[in-house]
Amino acid sequence: MARIYIETYGCTFNQAESIYMGNKLRAVHEIVNKPEEADLVIINSCTVKQEAETKLYRALRRYKDKKIIVAGCVPQADPELKDTKLRDYSIIGPGAINRIVEAVEKTLRGERFVDLSNHRPIRLGESLRKNKIIEMIPINDGCLANCYFCKTKQSRGDLYSYPLKLILNHVDLAIRNDAKELWITSQDSGAYGLDIGIDLSLLIKKILEEHRDKFYWIRIGMMNPNHAYRMRKQLGELYKDPHLYKFLHISVQSGSDKVLKEMNRPHNVRHYIESVKYYRSIIPEMTIATDIIVGYPTETDEDFELTLKLVEKTRPNIVNISRFWPRPGTIAANMKQLPFKIIKKRLEQLHLVVDEILEKENSKWIDWKGIVLIDEYGKNGSLKARNYAYKQVVIEKEEVEKTGIDIGDLVEVKITNSTKHHIIGKPLRIIEKNK
Repeated sequence: MARIYIETYGCTFNQAESIYMGNKLRAVHEIVNKPEEADLVIINSCTVKQEAETKLYRALRRYKDKKIIVAGCVPQADPELKDTKLRDYSIIGPGAINRIVEAVEKTLRGERFVDLSNHRPIRLGESLRKNKIIEMIPINDGCLANCYFCKTKQSRGDLYSYPLKLILNHVDLAIRNDAKELWITSQDSGAYGLDIGIDLSLLIKKILEEHRDKFYWIRIGMMNPNHAYRMRKQLGELYKDPHLYKFLHISVQSGSDKVLKEMNRPHNVRHYIESVKYYRSIIPEMTIATDIIVGYPTETDEDFELTLKLVEKTRPNIVNISRFWPRPGTIAANMKQLPFKIIKKRLEQLHLVVDEILEKENSKWIDWKGIVLIDEYGKNGSLKARNYAYKQVVIEKEEVEKTGIDIGDLVEVKITNSTKHHIIGKPLRIIEKNK
């Protein structure tokens, strides 16, 4: 029996795949929480951003004295790496993760394992538990879009939706085993089912119909604005259900229709604006998350100003800001790049606007009283919780120690303060202790 450490970069879907691999390995090996305790390290890589890929190569240097398997999207998107930068490591792509035990056994024996086949394993049927209450629910792999800046298509391929029945069975298993948060995850949740004649709203409706009697909250993962707009009436009605977090992640990327067209994005700015307007008309406190790329090669000062205006107009509650990086093998990588000086200035401007919005929006929650679910450990002995709108509520160490609360507990809190990233809650009483 060997000791295995799994390090994960990137999206929630990648996290689910790491859990999937860990589940298979636990039957024959020990999964450890610290790399220094491991005989072998699995690095589940992400290729969406240059920063994530850089983390992979830093980790390879950091764990140079360990046996290593490189998993995930980096080797899948760039197969030639297996003979160059990754030639000294075992490699397993997303399509081969059901062979992870074999990969580990060979690597431990000093042999090299390489499998970058394009199979589409369905990551369902056994628990994919992030912690004792959060269950990952992968619903599809790949996407319909062909964005010029993105490598997802190279690593994940076209949309492949999982059968509705298998997803519903997985949800049933999770809820029967006391999951309290269900994370619907994929590269684009809004695209679910379009290759098999159904859609996301039907999936969510079925889950809600089959599970009325127990407490749980569903978090729907990222979708592109065209899907949020297309399903706005169906999803809008479903969001009224108390089992859904009032949280919508719609990835706009730019406030300029010209830039969106030059990115080959599947939506326009109107799709985003109308979606935000519609969902907030139904749930005014809906938490809106979005993503913005700054410095796309064709982005002018006028285009960037449109992005600033869009952010100010729609006031999203979470904004993931990324500097444009030319990803090898993409169309955008061959375009003339903007000077870093211009990108840096734009990043600073956008961060100032976003920070002001986040601080004001979070401050509106001060003095709110309500129920939160403790769902993760925080820093320095604190706990993280979520309310019905998926606002991150931090309960500080002294309050944790005073009340004895823990992950899985339902707690009534009063919001006493806020920052741009979260709100701070004081526990008033424990509604229900986790089993």
